[in-house]
This record gives sequence, C-alpha cells and structure tokens, in this order.
Amino acid sequence: MLDNDLDQYEKIFFEMKQSVPSLSGPIKKTETIPVIFNRQYDENFFSYYLAFVLNPAKNGIGLAPIKKLMSIFQMDSDLEEDCDVTIDREYMFENNRRIDILINVDDKILIGIENKLYAGEGGNQTFDYNKSLNILAEEKGMKTLKIFLSPNGIKPKNDGFHELSYKKLIERFKEIKFDYFKDIRKSFLFYELITHVEEYMDIKKNFKEFSGKTKFYLQKDTIAVIKALKDAFMEDLKQFVASIEEHTRIFFSSKGLDSEKMEFKFKTERDWQNFYKNEWAGQGFFVHFEINNIKEMLETNRNNFDFMIHVEDYKRKEFYDKFKSIYEKDDKLKEYCEKNDIQFIVNLKDNILLQKEYIFEDIIASPESFFQSYEKALEDFYFFVDYIDETINELIKK
Repeated sequence: MLDNDLDQYEKIFFEMKQSVPSLSGPIKKTETIPVIFNRQYDENFFSYYLAFVLNPAKNGIGLAPIKKLMSIFQMDSDLEEDCDVTIDREYMFENNRRIDILINVDDKILIGIENKLYAGEGGNQTFDYNKSLNILAEEKGMKTLKIFLSPNGIKPKNDGFHELSYKKLIERFKEIKFDYFKDIRKSFLFYELITHVEEYMDIKKNFKEFSGKTKFYLQKDTIAVIKALKDAFMEDLKQFVASIEEHTRIFFSSKGLDSEKMEFKFKTERDWQNFYKNEWAGQGFFVHFEINNIKEMLETNRNNFDFMIHVEDYKRKEFYDKFKSIYEKDDKLKEYCEKNDIQFIVNLKDNILLQKEYIFEDIIASPESFFQSYEKALEDFYFFVDYIDETINELIKK
C-alpha cells in the first residue's frame, strides 16, 4: 500500500468517524417466540397459536378476540361471555379435507379459518371448504363466517371466503382492553403474537429501505477503501502467523526437535494454530500445543492470549486419567504448575489439559512484546514434553 493511498484512506476514515455514528442503523427486531424456536415460517405452528389466542377457555381474555374477529366482517358479536365455544384444529370434513381452524360459537355461528403464511391456495381448497362448511351450518341452522387468512390478505379463489390479513386482524386485537396482570403469562402470549405479526409478517412494511449506515457503506468509494484495507490486513495477518510459525520452529529446533520430529499446523484462515511431536498423534489420542484467536486478537487490539495443551480423539479420557495420576504423585510437576500459574484442567468438553494466560503490551504499536510473551509460553510449556511422552508410553504399554 503506497503512502499517498494511506493518507487518502486516513482522510476518508476520519470523515466516516465523524459522520457514521449519526447515521441510522438497521432496526433490530424482537426475538419473538416463533423466532426463538425457528417457527416463523411454520404454518401449523401459527394455526395452533391463533387457535389458542381465540379460545376463551384458554387465552385469559375471554371472548374479546373472537368478537373482534367477527367485527371485521360486520357480524353481530353480541355474545354472552359464558356462551359455549369449541375450537378444532385440522378439522376433517366428510370429504377428508381438513380446514386449519373451525370455531363453533354457541351453535349459532360457524367460523372456518384457512391459514396461509407463505403459500397460496392449493387446488380447489376454498371451493371444497365452502361447500362443507355450508353443509355443517345448515344442519344446525347456523350462520357462517369463512376466512382466508394470510400475512397480506391474499384473495381466495372462492367468493364465499373473505380475505383477511394478519395486519388487519392484529389491528383489531390491539383494541382489546383487559387487565394484563390478571394472568401475566397468557397476556404475554397474546401480545407476543401481536409483536411478531407487526415485526415479521407485514412484508410491505418488513423492509422499507436500507439504513443510513448501509447506504454509506454501499457508496463505491467506501467499499473500495474497506476492501483495500481488509486486503492489507489479511496480508499482514498472513505474515504475522508465518512469523509465529517461524519462532515456533526455531524454538523446538533448539531443543533437538526439528520438522522431522514435529508437525507444525499453521494456517492464516484458521482461528487456531497447533503443533506437536509426531508420536503425539494417532492410537486414539491427539495431544498438541495450541494458540487460538490470533485474528480476533489483532482486530480487537487485545493484549492477552491463552496458550494450551489440548488432548483430543476418542481415547482422550484415558490420557487425562493417566496424566492426572502422574500429576498427583509428582510434586515437581505440581510445584512447577503452581509457580508458573499454569492451570491443570481436566476439561473433556473443551479438550483442555493445561492452560495459561499471557499478557503483553499493545500488539499494534509493539508486535515485539507479543513475541516475547509467546516465546515465554513456549519455554514454559516445553517443560511438559517429557510428561506427555511418559503418559503416552504408559498408555501404549497398557
């Protein structure tokens, strides 16, 4: 990167630093129950949810939701609070077709609801449902209300059904007044449906425009600058990781462990880097030194790292148990760990055997301080090489 390029980039980023904070950011949506359980596209889930909200015996609100639903279509909603209401999910007609929700209101009104989240009407659904609902209603002399419910009010194929959007339904639900604290749990579930519909189901409202920050980012010059800086960072990161590998190879070579006896697994695109003696891999266990999150350390200008000995593979518990028995009998090993603040951790979940945190100065201003700490880590943990060899040898003999 040329110096004049850097000067230009610094100027642009100074302007960004001044202006970006005042720009609007993306609107963060609420993590509603359907989203938490990854059911926001599950038509069956929402049919059950709506059936619960409409059911006066379960919703904690009474008849109000059904009355509001009926009022949308100017139907007489002068019902007694204690009137009999039954709600069926996936009601099967005599022709074996199933409608999503069937509501019998006091044997006076029969409400059929076909719920369509993100799919259109299949086959002759509303024609078949219209005929079947009429037959059921005529048997008891009931009025009918046939509703085709969808996020944005898709028109049904049969004129006997009324189109209804979730948005319009929720607008009516929001008019309901009741004591929230009388049953907080059920009140929450009622309002949670409202929240989800408002934030996720209104497709026209769902994404009106890009945020101010995104508009700024999408400017051609901004993207070009960010790309150039990211490319420069990745190149420096590549050289930084290569330098860590070089320090590691030189250190172990000075101990008589060259590349013929060691494996060095360093890759820039990986968060973790490891290295180990050849005989530490295979036979059901994989023991190695490890340092991780190098990229994150640079990006966040963090001044610490963890150096570890990991044990993986299907016999790692046997290795842990054997090493632990050696540790508990060897006072020299215990004293060394205590003196050097190295934690002996039997953590099967994270595969950690030994670990220590190392602190250094500002890595951006002084990379040398990192390498001083890193070489100290190599020296500290080299002490365990013989103990690991001993553990492996005992396991192999066994």
